[in-house]
Amino acid sequence: KVIRFLLIAVLLVLGAAYVARDTLLKGRLEKALSEQTGFGVELDRLHLGWNLSSFEVEGARLLNPPDFPLRDALDLRTVRVVVAPLSLFTREIKFREVVLDVGKLVMVRKADGESNAERLGGKKRSGGGAPAPRPDPAPAPTEPAEAREPRGFRIERLVLKVGAVEMHDFTKAQEGGEPAVTAMNLNLEQEHRDVTSVQ
Repeated sequence: KVIRFLLIAVLLVLGAAYVARDTLLKGRLEKALSEQTGFGVELDRLHLGWNLSSFEVEGARLLNPPDFPLRDALDLRTVRVVVAPLSLFTREIKFREVVLDVGKLVMVRKADGESNAERLGGKKRSGGGAPAPRPDPAPAPTEPAEAREPRGFRIERLVLKVGAVEMHDFTKAQEGGEPAVTAMNLNLEQEHRDVTSVQ
């Protein structure tokens, strides 16, 4: 789910790159991602490559919606993306490199049972909070259905680093009490080649 969210962020950044540069882009990206997901987004530094084929974010935080008892959801140390520019005009977008360096992932389950991962994924629980607001769907293109094919992607090199994962479960906590907490220092580092799915 985190990878899917970050790949969406990558596409939003590349689309906005033609409109604004680093500082303006940073503010617009924070706003767009917040509106898209319902979670707060803070970026320390964003740098867009001179030829618009790469970008790097240093210090990014995903913040839980206000109805969650903990503020932090995700702390990203670095996100770096390098795209093959001509592939933006093809059916398969080619990413030469994607690096996701996650400092800490914080999973939170509220007293009503809803988790921040479910909310980010757009799932709604009965009795739980509403899922993140989603924008109205775009009007259908005018070309025939058989002529449209979904766009694919290929990541030539994907580097995933995960430092720590925390799980805070408030379902069994007494009112105002402390949640059950599980903390793991994973210090995971994986490299994958030719990735075509985030499943």
